[in-house]
Amino acid sequence: MLPRADKTRSKVDRPVKAARIAVVPTMSVADAYVAIVAASLAHLEANEAGVLSGIHPEFLHQSRVALRRLRSAISVFRDIEDAARITSEMRWVAGHLGAARDWDVFVLDTLAQAADAFPGADGIRDIRQHGLRQRKTAWSKAQRVVAGERYRTLKLDLRRSSITAAATGGDNKRTDDLPSYVSRVLERRYRKVCKRGLKLDTQGWEELHALRIAVKKLRYPVEFFSSLFDSAAGVHLGSRLTAVQEILGRINDAVTAQRMLGSAVPSDRPQAVRAAAMVSAWAESRAHALRADLDAAWKAFHAAQVFW
Repeated sequence: MLPRADKTRSKVDRPVKAARIAVVPTMSVADAYVAIVAASLAHLEANEAGVLSGIHPEFLHQSRVALRRLRSAISVFRDIEDAARITSEMRWVAGHLGAARDWDVFVLDTLAQAADAFPGADGIRDIRQHGLRQRKTAWSKAQRVVAGERYRTLKLDLRRSSITAAATGGDNKRTDDLPSYVSRVLERRYRKVCKRGLKLDTQGWEELHALRIAVKKLRYPVEFFSSLFDSAAGVHLGSRLTAVQEILGRINDAVTAQRMLGSAVPSDRPQAVRAAAMVSAWAESRAHALRADLDAAWKAFHAAQVFW
């Protein structure tokens, strides 16, 4: 773990998850964008102090989720002013936070489980110590980003995009109501997910990664807009999507661990090199074992009723 902040910190500084967004059918498309950006920015800012203090990795994870939701909002509404540049800046921030998150998962999750699987492998301890140093460096970079001017400018740009959307109503050529617009967005993304999931049992790691991205691109709009239609059906479909995404995420963590071992193994420690080979094989086996869970979760998703 990173150094802890003062233990007297307010309980307000606990990690904050995304709040439910109040989107109703009478809203315009632009008004829905404003509501989603406002809620997602509040989610992002609620976790900033925790990221800067480094008291718990969940703050950083929630910051990444907030950025994903903001990127999803931009992609859903598309005609937002300066969308390409704002999206590019969000990718830049997310890239630095993602690097730190990768080390969190690798050191705190993957290596901890590998140590339990191979209790006699002293080399795993060497890998962990080396990984902790890499993690500290990645966290320091992420914290500098969150404390920096470019990050603050991004937030101002997002707020400015909301003000512009509210003032202009978004695309002046748009005449459809919010439920109709959202239905087309959800249907298009649902079809992409289903297409990506064809022949799931034969897909390689890169194909599964592409499926995970498609699932995320559907899941966030489902969460944003289920209240426009049948909330119960939306929650049900959202939970099935979440299950698929979480399994794909664990598979991705296992595959990522194999890549990260290359920079986490001290080459001057032969026992660490041997342990790395064991961890790599264990991670690959873990990824393969998760395919059965993925198959079950995918079938459950397919059985869920769409609500738009």
